[in-house]
Amino acid sequence: MRLPCLLLTACLLPHLAWAQAADKMQNLELLRNQATQFLGSQPGIPADSRIKVQAPDPQLKLPHCPAPEFSLPNPPPVLRGPIRISARCNTPQAWAIYLSASITEARTYYITQNRLETGHVLTPEDLATKRAYPEDFPSGAISEPQQLIGRSLQQGLDAGAVLRAPLLRTSFAITIGQTVKLVANGPGFSISTEGRALANAASGQRIQVRNSSGQIVQGIAQPGGIVSISP
Repeated sequence: MRLPCLLLTACLLPHLAWAQAADKMQNLELLRNQATQFLGSQPGIPADSRIKVQAPDPQLKLPHCPAPEFSLPNPPPVLRGPIRISARCNTPQAWAIYLSASITEARTYYITQNRLETGHVLTPEDLATKRAYPEDFPSGAISEPQQLIGRSLQQGLDAGAVLRAPLLRTSFAITIGQTVKLVANGPGFSISTEGRALANAASGQRIQVRNSSGQIVQGIAQPGGIVSISP
């Protein structure tokens, strides 16, 4: 019985040695997760940001580190886009590598609040917002409300429909060359004068106007040929 036991022990020894060696190597997936947690703890990152840290090359062999240290070399003023993370071990064996990461912020786009009929002119009350990361962002979705207000629908839309440019037609509140009323309101006063529009503009959009003295001013187009300017 002694010989089979010796043979069994001889067979197991290489496997035990390999297992012990593997235990002494750094778990690269754990290192990636630790780097992700470190980056997520940095100040100034919006709560809905998506953080992705690339795992090191799986062929990379690093001695196990019980407490790796992470830092951001030359951090940008705003943590967005591609980022480099320094991962360093001081003991029991020193090593240092860089990990590539990215921080992506969700973007807002607009959908319909309720069922809307063909020809309906959009108002702020018709709009609701959703947010999505760039890779999930609906194709052609509009993310600026001023591109929607005052425009009419080419077709009827159900509640929750994504608002895209091809679904809209422009309904101008003011047309180029039109005589408009420039209005400036402030605490206890209201001033108005006439001018001529230098472009088309939907309600809520910015527009340039040449006033009666020949100066070009900028204001917000309003229904009824009114342009609101800041005093």
